[in-house]
Amino acid sequence: MYKHFLISCVFTVLFFAEAFSQKHDYIWLMGNDHPTNSEFSGIVIDFNTQPPDIYYEFRDMFFFQTNASMCDTAGNLLFYTNGIYVANALGEPMENGEGLNPGEQAEIWQDYGYILDQGAIALPAP
Repeated sequence: MYKHFLISCVFTVLFFAEAFSQKHDYIWLMGNDHPTNSEFSGIVIDFNTQPPDIYYEFRDMFFFQTNASMCDTAGNLLFYTNGIYVANALGEPMENGEGLNPGEQAEIWQDYGYILDQGAIALPAP
C-alpha cells in the first residue's frame, strides 16, 4: 500500500511540474558575432524542442562574458542583454535599455559586452 502511495506521489509531482513549468529560460544566447565570418557567429540553444536545437545566429550584440535572456511562458524570446544594453527579440535596443552600467569599464567594453561573470540576471515579474 505504501509503495503504491509513494509511486502515485512521485508521478503526481513529476506530472504537475511539467504541466505548470514556465519556459522563461528556454532560449539561451551566447557567443560572439561577426557580420562576414561565421566562425564568430552567435550561438542559440533552443529548449523548445527535444532534443534542444543548437544553431548559429548573426546578431548585432556581442556576448563576451555577461549575458541574460528572458522568454515568455510559451518559450518565445522577449529580450536579452550583454550588460551594456538590452535588446528585444528582433535585436533592436529596447526603450531605456541603453547606457546600463555607466563608467570606464562599460566604455572600454561597449562593443563586446560587459566583462563580469554572472553580471546580469533576468527574472519574471510575479
